[in-house]
Amino acid sequence: MMRVSQRILISAPRDLVRCYLRDLANIPRYEHKTRQLSVTGTDQTCVRLAASGRFLGLPWRGEFQLEFTPDGGYLASMTQGPLKVMTSSFHLRPVSGGTVLTHEEHYHFRLPLRPLMRLFRPTLRQAMATDLHIIKEGAELAHRRCQIDALQAA
Repeated sequence: MMRVSQRILISAPRDLVRCYLRDLANIPRYEHKTRQLSVTGTDQTCVRLAASGRFLGLPWRGEFQLEFTPDGGYLASMTQGPLKVMTSSFHLRPVSGGTVLTHEEHYHFRLPLRPLMRLFRPTLRQAMATDLHIIKEGAELAHRRCQIDALQAA
């Protein structure tokens, strides 16, 4: 199992970051591996998604179960796709001046690919950093819009 994790400070309240993450239309904007996403089902505890895109330059297609977590983030688990196991999680922690967003991904590659995949860890880390910066920009933009609206209403 390969684990990649990074965090970033976002200058926006946790509720705004939570809203940005829970807007499923934003996922293809910040998740570089996903080009297309569609909701295939929902219930009280989770959302089922069909996704496709490119992973390390190769086309892929899969299905995920997305569960929202109490901290405002979510856990997405691949239920069908090219990898044996793949999970992606976002966790939010309010701090003075904003929100710390932690993103973690777990990959379980089939045995012949395991040694090769470790070579791609730096590429995955860089892609994750880019994803986090996109989320940061989107959430901070939403926060600035709320502040401007509040000033104009006063």
